[in-house]
Amino acid sequence: PNRKVVHEFENLSGDELRDFLQKEIKKREFVLDKESRNLLMAVYGGNTWGLITELDKLSLLNEKKIDLAVLEKHLHASLPINIFESINQMRYSKNIANRLTILENLLSRSEDSQMIFNILAVPSYGDKNWKEKVADYDAAVKSGKLEYEEALTDLVLSG
Repeated sequence: PNRKVVHEFENLSGDELRDFLQKEIKKREFVLDKESRNLLMAVYGGNTWGLITELDKLSLLNEKKIDLAVLEKHLHASLPINIFESINQMRYSKNIANRLTILENLLSRSEDSQMIFNILAVPSYGDKNWKEKVADYDAAVKSGKLEYEEALTDLVLSG
C-alpha cells in the first residue's frame, strides 16, 4: 500500500522556537553562535519550515562552527527574494533612498536588469506619463545610448 508521509511545521516563538532551533542544529551536527541563532530566528520568525530548510543548507557547508560572518554571507546568497514584491515596493515608495536600496539589492542578487526593467514597463505599473517615460528609456537602451542599469537607476531617482 502507498503510505503518505506528512510533516507538520508549527509556527513557534520565544523559548519554544529557541529550543526547536537548538535541537535541529544538534541533529545536523554543527554549532551556531548565539548571534547566528538570533539572526536566524529574526529572519525566519516562527516559520519552522523555512528555518529547517536553511539549517539543511547550512549543514552542507564545510563548517562545523558557523559564526555570524559566515551566516550573513550565506543568507545574502540564499535568501529567496520576491522580485515582484520588491519591484512594487521600489515603484511605489516615496523615499528615493529606499527605492535605490531595493534596486541595489535586486541587482546585487544577480537579478537580470532587463527583466526588472521589463516588469516595470508592464502597463499596470503606471499612468500615461509613466508609460511614455519607460518607452523613451526602452528606445535609449535599444539604440545603445543607455544600459538597463542606467535606465533603472534614473527611473528610481525620478520616481
